[in-house]
Parts: sequence; structure tokens; C-alpha cells
Amino acid sequence: MHPDLADALRACRRGFCIAVVFSLATNLLSLAMPLYMLQLYGRVVASGNGSTLAVLTIAVGIALVARAALEMLRRLLMVRLGIWFERRMGAPVLAASLSRAARKRRTPSVQALRDLTKVREFASGSSLFALLDIPWTLIFVAVLFLLHPLLGSLTLAGGGAMIGLACLNEAASRGPQIAAADASSLSLDRAAAAMRNAEVVEAMGMRRHLLALWDESSARYLAMQETASGRGGLFSALAKLLRYGLQVGILALGAYLAINGEISSGAMITAMLLMRQAIGPMDSAIGSWRSFQSARHALGRVRERLGELPRGGVLTELPPPASGRLEVRDLSFGYDRRESPLIKGLAFDLEGGACLGLVGPTAAGKSTLVRILVGVMRADTGVVRLDGVDMRQWDSEALGPHIGFLPQEVELFGGTIACNIARMAEPDTAEVLHAANLADVHEMITRLPQGYDSEVGDGGVRLSGGQRQRIGLARAVYGLPKLVVLDEPDANLDREGKRALGDAIERLKRAGSSVILVTHRPSLLRHADRVLLLAGGGRFQVADIPRDGVYRLRPLDGRAPARAEGPTRRKVDHERARPLQGVDLAGDPEALVARRR
Repeated sequence: MHPDLADALRACRRGFCIAVVFSLATNLLSLAMPLYMLQLYGRVVASGNGSTLAVLTIAVGIALVARAALEMLRRLLMVRLGIWFERRMGAPVLAASLSRAARKRRTPSVQALRDLTKVREFASGSSLFALLDIPWTLIFVAVLFLLHPLLGSLTLAGGGAMIGLACLNEAASRGPQIAAADASSLSLDRAAAAMRNAEVVEAMGMRRHLLALWDESSARYLAMQETASGRGGLFSALAKLLRYGLQVGILALGAYLAINGEISSGAMITAMLLMRQAIGPMDSAIGSWRSFQSARHALGRVRERLGELPRGGVLTELPPPASGRLEVRDLSFGYDRRESPLIKGLAFDLEGGACLGLVGPTAAGKSTLVRILVGVMRADTGVVRLDGVDMRQWDSEALGPHIGFLPQEVELFGGTIACNIARMAEPDTAEVLHAANLADVHEMITRLPQGYDSEVGDGGVRLSGGQRQRIGLARAVYGLPKLVVLDEPDANLDREGKRALGDAIERLKRAGSSVILVTHRPSLLRHADRVLLLAGGGRFQVADIPRDGVYRLRPLDGRAPARAEGPTRRKVDHERARPLQGVDLAGDPEALVARRR
């Protein structure tokens, strides 16, 4: 179990124990009404004493008021405990969901937060109180035994039958309940994905197909829910039938015993009230068993999601990186261990203030590699060092300010431009302006009606794709990080934006930051000092780029990684070199030639 969840449950234990004590007290006070009926028939009616009636009525009134107050306090306690638990675990659960979505490159889902809310609602609902009352039903059974052993035995047998129904209900509805929860999560995720891409859906006529997919998952969820509800309803009906049968049985048995003079007529009525108090919580528990199952499975999913976070204790605080030197040694990664690794045995060095151009065909592993380099994903083997220190030894929150990352798809957060550049922290005006000038977006921002205080909208919908990308670049260079990774940074840029991007890369290099540039465009490689060609299947080559010549990467043959041929100006195939300014570096990796511009 994750330490955060274990600590939260441990902290809730004290409040839960108090709720159990309150349950004991309320059940003891529930004896007031049956005992009042017993005394009413046995003493007041027989003696006709009005004073005794008044005293008994006042006493039972006080008991009922005290019981109502304790029930209110118990409910308030559990509501506050549930709210505290959700607030305490909300951030860790969201962090685990974000980490999972980033590491496994899956669509982000808030299902874990929904599960947390479901646990909180169960903890503060009446379903839990029925379960808390079940252990104390033995009090009522004990009083029934005092009235007459047969009355106690009949109630005890009925309680056993109710428990048996609860166990059968659990066994019969567990599978459909889990399947319904999974299908519900898939259905909601598909609906959320369609909403996020509403423009594409409407523009390209995809609505009908997406609705069909959503309807399929929704139908599966509703079918499983129908099965679970049907089985739960069946056992609930059987429990109600058993409860009514017990009422008839206890009255018939009480009447028989009263006829034979073994108990009084008042004891017969009291026995029926005690039996109802004993069986009531079990009947309620069976009716709300589905809620209990749902909350239990939700807590299990929360535990599973938190289990995906790295455990480890508090990492030793390390000094911030100073030089920005990046070392990669024997790096390997594969999405499926049964297939050949996407990256295998990769090794290279990058000095601070240098730029590495990362090129290669589609699906060669470029985006995967940069995610490993910034710590979003973990390599299967190998090590990535920044300033000679394994990046896994840094706490992610401590290392984050020293890393800049511009992904392929830039999405901003709801808020102002200044907040987005400041990485959603309290904006430092001087740092925000410095980052904007470093990324050469200050003029673009000041042309907006409200400048840095302009609201970008959820996901940055109020800005164009190029504006989002340039502001994303300013966010990446905020605080002048020592390692800056740019994944296809010019995808949405116009000529002015590309010029500003090139200037920003040169400024970062002069400031001593290491820059990794993923690109398919040779024009951006003029800012690179080295080039790394990934060809997929674990094949790669590294070459230094001369300042004034042509470089050639030797054909990849799938054997052990080899250094590229040294840069040369001789024996160049000029016919192939002439069109190099427009060559697609994502094309054939077997013979890649490029010229610096």
C-alpha cells in the first residue's frame, strides 16, 4: 500500500473508532422504546398509576433525544472524515493519474478522482451506518433471550439467514459490479475524448462513428449494471420477505407463549420491536450492499493507482545542476518486452551550451527518447546523468525547474499568459519577462489586448496554434533551465516564429543550457552542434556537425552502434547534395546526407 494512503487510513481509524462507539451508544438507547412498551403493559396498564406513566414517558423522551443527537454527531463525524480523506488523498491520486498518463502515453483520465469521491460518499452515507450497527444487534438478541430463550433463538436463526443472504449477494453481484465499473470508466473516457476533440468530430463527420463506439461501451456498462441491480434486487426482496416472515413468526411465537403464561402480552409486543431492531441493520445492509461493493472496488482502484507511484523515501536534496552536461549510457527501452526494443544500447554525451539535433523516420523513438531524457518515462536499462548525477536521484519537483520541455502538442492551462509562462506558480514578473524575451515572444504578447494578463482559456483555446507553441517555448525556458528539450518546436510556426525559435536556441546555448532539438527540417539543424539519427529497432548513429561543411551518416546495418563517418568535404555526391535544403530527414535513414545552411 502506498505510504500516503496508509497514513490517511491510519489517521481515519481514530474517527472511525469514535463512530463505532457512537453506534454502540445509539443501539443501547434504541432499547428505550421496547423497554418502555414492556413497562407500559406490565406496570402502567396493570396498576393505572399516572405518575409512573409520566416518569417513564419523560425518561424515554430523553433517551430518544439523546439517540437522535448521537446519530447526528455520528453522521457529521463521518461526513467530515470523508471530506478530509478526499482532500488528503486528492493530490496524490491526481499526481498518480498524471504520472501514469505521461509514462504510459495514455489518454489522461480522472476515474481515480471519481473513485475517491465514491469512497467519500459511502463513508458519509447511510449505507455505512447500517454496517456499523450490525455488530450491536447481539444486544437485542441477548434481551430477547432474557424474555424467553425461544424468542432469542428464532431471532438468532433469522439473523443467520440474513447474513447468509448477504454473503450470497456478495458472491452473485461482485463480478457484474466490477465489470460495470470498468465499462463505465471506458464509456466516460470515450465521451470525454470526443468532447476534447469536438471540432475535429464535427468538421470531419465523425460524430456517428464515435457515438456508435460510445453507445457500445455504454450498452455494456448498462447491461452489467442491470445484471448487478437485478441480482441485488432479488436478494433485497428475499431479505424483505424473510424480515416479514420473522415478524409474523415472532408474534405467533409470542402469542403462543403468552397463552401458555410463559410471557406477558407486553413482552410479546416488546419481542417484536426487539426483533425489528436486531434484523433492521442486516436488511439495510443487504439493500445497500451494492454501494458497499462499489466503494470497496473504488478504494481498490485508488490503491492500485497509487501503487504505480515510486515509493522510496525522501530523496537527499542535491545541488542544482550547474553545467548542463548530459550523459547517456547504454539506454534501452521497449514498449513490449516480447518485441525488439525501440531503443537499444544508446550512448552519447552533450556538453553544456551545445545543441543536439535528433532526426529519424516516424516511429523511430524520438519522442520516446526525449520523454526518457526529461524523466517522464523510465528506461528499461541504462542511465541518464545531468552534471554527472543520475537523474533518478533527484526529486522530480526539485529537478523540474531546471528542465524545460516543449512537447509536440502544446496545451496551455486555464489562466493568464503570465501564469502559464511561470508554470502555473505565482508569476515572478522579472523571470516571466526574461523568459518571454529569451523566447522572443514579448512583442507578440504585448500586441494582445491585455498583454501578459490575457486569459488563454481552457487548453489555450483563445490562442492560435502558433501562439500556443511560442508561449509553450517561453514556459520551457522559464527560469533558464540547464536542459531544454524541444520536440518538433516549429510545427505550427510561421516565418517570424521560426526565426524567433532559432534565436531562442542560440540564446540558450550562449547561456550554457544543453538543448535537444527533435526536428524533420534541415533548416533547424544549423543550430545543432551534433546530430543523432534514430532509425528504429535500436539502431542509431551520432555525428558532429562541422561549421562549414557537409556531414554524412554512414548507412545503418543493424549491427552494433557505430560512430558516423567523420565530416568531410571530399567525395560528396553533389547530385544528391544539391536539394538538401529541402530534404526530409524523416525519410530513408540508410543514406542520410545534409548540408548546414
